Amino acid sequence: TFKSAFIGLGGIATNNDRNTVLKELKKLPFFDNNSKITVDSDMVNALASGDSFNEGIVLISGTGMVCYGNNNGKSHKCGGWGYQSLDEGSAYYLGLMALIYTVKGYDKRLKITPFLEAVYERLSLNNINEFADVFKTYSRTKIASLAPLVTKFENDPYAQDIIEKATEELKECVLTVYKEIKLTKPRLVIVGSLGNSKSLFNKKLIEKILSIDENFVITKPRKDPALAAALLAKDVFN
Repeated sequence: TFKSAFIGLGGIATNNDRNTVLKELKKLPFFDNNSKITVDSDMVNALASGDSFNEGIVLISGTGMVCYGNNNGKSHKCGGWGYQSLDEGSAYYLGLMALIYTVKGYDKRLKITPFLEAVYERLSLNNINEFADVFKTYSRTKIASLAPLVTKFENDPYAQDIIEKATEELKECVLTVYKEIKLTKPRLVIVGSLGNSKSLFNKKLIEKILSIDENFVITKPRKDPALAAALLAKDVFN
């Protein structure tokens, strides 16, 4: 029987979410009435993965995005409201913007560049009219899969424009959380394949974050989020 557990899940936003998951967890054979179970967003153990348990900010930039900070109990979340709200700064956002620029290129509003040609080729369309089906039928993850083309063609003016807008949105989220929780020792852990990509995207992102406060200590995750969750569970038990 587990004495304590921390369950960090994407999509946990309300007490109703937590209680629904907790109710199901208590049915599992390795928990009993004395088990201390904490259910929260995966933002919390993502923050802990950078060794920032009680004071720091986590910026997740992968398929989706969210920024979350905690300063000894005072916390704030910015972004991460679902892909329908664009998830600016995520791979989904980059992929969506790549689609939009490509549509504008192929309907003659913009000049076609090798970047737009690469996106069009990836889509395997027979003609421009099939763009309508792409917007209707492509899943969030399929749109996000176009993001590497943006970072690959980072010298293309359209790709640079997308990167500039995306990193500016991420900076605004970090700035908002930084102000709200009033960090005195600014620490940020960046989680996600896009945020940590070896590209212009990452370079721009780091520059913009340091423009908020040059004292920001910026790291990648130092431990697996699953291990961070275990350490959070141990902390709750103690």
